[in-house]
Amino acid sequence: VSAFLLNRSSDLGVKEIEGGQYAVFLYRGSYDKLQCAYNFIFKTWLPDSRCTLRSLPVFEKFLSDARYTPPEKTKTEIYVPIE
Repeated sequence: VSAFLLNRSSDLGVKEIEGGQYAVFLYRGSYDKLQCAYNFIFKTWLPDSRCTLRSLPVFEKFLSDARYTPPEKTKTEIYVPIE
């Protein structure tokens, strides 16, 4: 999997993301409340699941174009590396 990275100097880069098993969550809502989804994932879902977090980065896939989608209707997938 490749991911685009944008850093402070506005350089666009590509990073390879290791394969394996990921728990995928669909978040619907404004980006400013995305932290609520992360709180649920790491404080509720992960402890209650039988999964273990792998030592890899969590990443997001933005499914909506924020320029044309109302904030409350944006969709984001959150990928959490698990084993």
